[in-house]
Amino acid sequence: MSPAVKRPNWCGPLNTRTLSLLILAAFFSVFIVLGPVVSANPDAGGQDARFTKVSYQSKILTNTKDVWTFTIYNANCSENGPNASRFFLIFYVDNELWLNEYNDTQYMTWSCGNGSTVSRNYQIREWQTVRPAAHDLRVELYWNRNGAAYLEDTTSFSIDVMVHIPLQHIYATGYFAAYLIACIVLFSYDYVLGLEE
Repeated sequence: MSPAVKRPNWCGPLNTRTLSLLILAAFFSVFIVLGPVVSANPDAGGQDARFTKVSYQSKILTNTKDVWTFTIYNANCSENGPNASRFFLIFYVDNELWLNEYNDTQYMTWSCGNGSTVSRNYQIREWQTVRPAAHDLRVELYWNRNGAAYLEDTTSFSIDVMVHIPLQHIYATGYFAAYLIACIVLFSYDYVLGLEE
């Protein structure tokens, strides 16, 4: 009788080392595939054009004009030649639409060539308020490509609007306070004289 030949068990349980390596490989595969998706910023758009500088006054008086300056760099937005790229801004104040250049202006868009920088100045009318107020602003940069708008970048900042009290009101308040003090002094003097009699 010939000795029994032991066959390898191909379908048997995996050993611990092999199982650990398979789990580790699966984990890294998921990390590599989903890593770029998780780290992407959906609000920032393609970042082919972006804000590089924003200038504004963080504190401003009522009835005072201001100038906002936005510097934009076009890294890779091009259409029909390197100088044909068109952009526009949309402004929000306290999360409400304030100005859409494309819909609310005659020029609609402005140009910034591929690999170029442009600065845009905006004259801001006087802020009107009867008490101090803070406003949160958000400005979005859009690339107008063949009539379709692509969000490229967003910037946010805050402005404190301070109330200006004219000098004549301060004088009137001062006169009223002096008159009130004089009345109190005279009343006290008359009261003391009445007690002495």
